[in-house]
Amino acid sequence: MIKQIFIALLGAVVLFALYTVYNRAPEAIGRTIDVGGKASFRIDYANTPETRAQGLSGRVFLPEDQGMFFVFETADQHGFWMKSMNFPIDIIWIVEGVVLAIDSNLLPEGDSPSKIYYPPAPVTHVLEVNAGLAKRFGIAPGDVIRFK
Repeated sequence: MIKQIFIALLGAVVLFALYTVYNRAPEAIGRTIDVGGKASFRIDYANTPETRAQGLSGRVFLPEDQGMFFVFETADQHGFWMKSMNFPIDIIWIVEGVVLAIDSNLLPEGDSPSKIYYPPAPVTHVLEVNAGLAKRFGIAPGDVIRFK
């Protein structure tokens, strides 16, 4: 009986892992982004309205070598909030493959955030990484974004 329960639980874990890997956008699997030759991050894509709204909300932590890369169809001053976040982040605002600006050390705000963060000008992409990494790696406006 215990062996059957163990096998059932193991099967559920394997199915969940496979669903998680294969339910991601194909271009998101295994992609790495280089920021100005100063830092590299393995990225998860947020390229649909649903994934952009979810972002990093609800995640318990983000490994230091990972980030969330938001893709927008049009350049605009897209707003970001810290709803249901569990850790602080840096937001790197990107337009046409170049860092425009950085908002650093944005703190979690729970389920009812009071702040919405906007870029200083329209952007096409956003990279979210753990707080302090932009400063530590010297990421700055003008740095070029490249995919590896």
